[in-house]
Amino acid sequence: MNQALPTKESMARLLEFEESRGDGFFGEASLSGFTDYSREQPAADDLYQYNTALLKSCGEDVRIFSDALFKRPQLVTIGSHCAIEGYFVCTTQLEIGSYCHISYAVVVIGGANALLRMGHFSHLAPGARLVCSGDKHMGDGLVSPVVPEKYRDIADNRPIIIGNFATVGTGSVVMPGVTLGDGAVLGANSFANRDIPEWEIWAGSPAKFIKKRKKEIMLANARALGYEL
Repeated sequence: MNQALPTKESMARLLEFEESRGDGFFGEASLSGFTDYSREQPAADDLYQYNTALLKSCGEDVRIFSDALFKRPQLVTIGSHCAIEGYFVCTTQLEIGSYCHISYAVVVIGGANALLRMGHFSHLAPGARLVCSGDKHMGDGLVSPVVPEKYRDIADNRPIIIGNFATVGTGSVVMPGVTLGDGAVLGANSFANRDIPEWEIWAGSPAKFIKKRKKEIMLANARALGYEL
């Protein structure tokens, strides 16, 4: 069965609805790179047609799915040899190294003052959710982006850092201020609200240490590609 692809008209209706709420979640720039494939199933390579000229900077050999939604593309930098798959949403500043992969239906939220930084050879698995800024929910203000600024809750907008060779597993959630050290892995369906040390595998909700991870082969392969990390 072919997967139903969003049409430009359906995306426009969604953006119109979001804007009517006062602070559109996706933003007006989101459709700039969108390609409408509703009338026929495209070839695989034709799906990666996002207009990378919209981004702050972008290296070579970068493939971005046409329906990727960057609310602030002018705050996005991407290295070389990267791929971003379908149904990706990003509302924050985004800095991506080289040889990185963001899989399907990944969501990165937090607004203009929030930041996700991904090192070289890092990976976000399908359905990962990275909350780069969020309300503290301690009663110091109202919780909603549509509330006027002076009445809002206090936000925690510490950046999320994904180190070189690090991976966030399928369906996992990473909270503000968390750093995955180089080579760290957050297992599938896990919740990380604290740092994960280098070359360790953590999983669970909240995530806990599982075991160490080998690094010698990965480092050697990176050196072969010209990266001394």
